[in-house]
Amino acid sequence: MGYLFMEYVPGQSLQDVDLKENIDIISRVARILKHLGDIRDGQVPGPIGTGEPQGYIWGDDGARATFDSMADMEDWLNKRLLMHEKSINLSSCPLVFCHMDLCRRNMILEEDDTICLLDWGFAGLYPRFFEIISLSCMSPYDEPYEKPLLEATKSLFRLTEEENRNMSLVKRARALNLRYSFNDDSAFGLPAGFHLLPPLPPLPDQPPSP
Repeated sequence: MGYLFMEYVPGQSLQDVDLKENIDIISRVARILKHLGDIRDGQVPGPIGTGEPQGYIWGDDGARATFDSMADMEDWLNKRLLMHEKSINLSSCPLVFCHMDLCRRNMILEEDDTICLLDWGFAGLYPRFFEIISLSCMSPYDEPYEKPLLEATKSLFRLTEEENRNMSLVKRARALNLRYSFNDDSAFGLPAGFHLLPPLPPLPDQPPSP
C-alpha cells in the first residue's frame, strides 16, 4: 500500500496572472531554473529514486525504460539517432535537478509574492539543457510566457557549444521517438521492420497543360 501526501498552497495560479502587470515573473522563473540547474547530484539520470523518465522529451508513454547510468540514457538516445546516422556523448554533461514541466499552471504566486512550484512528476536528474528542451515543448500557445522565458533561461544558462550541439541531437531523438515505434527490449537498431517498408510510389505524371 502506498500513500500520497499533498499540501494545499494558497495563492493565485500563475496561469491567471497578467504578465504585463507583473513584468518580473519571467526573470524570476528563469532564475529559479538557473538555481535548479546548479544542483548537481549523482551519476544516475532519471527520476529521483529511479523509475521510468516521463515528460515531453520521452513522449506520451515515457521512456519505457529505466536508466542505471549515463551510458544507458545515451544508448536510448543513440538507438533513435541511428536512423539519421548520428550519435551523442553526454559524458561531459553533469546531471542537475530539472523540473521539466514548468508551465504556468504548475506554479502558484503566494500572498507574500513567493513563487511556489507544483507537479514534480516529470522532475529528475538530467543535463541542464533538458530543461530548455522541455520549455520549448510544453507551452507553444502561451506566447507571452513561453518565448520570453525560453530566451531568459538560455541567457542565464549560457550553454557551451557542446551543450548546444547535444541539445540539437536530443531534440532530433525526441522527434524520431514520436514518429516511430522502437522496441526497447532490443539493443541498438532501427525500429522492427523499418527496412521492410515498401518504397514510396512514384509521383503521377503531370496532366498535360490545357
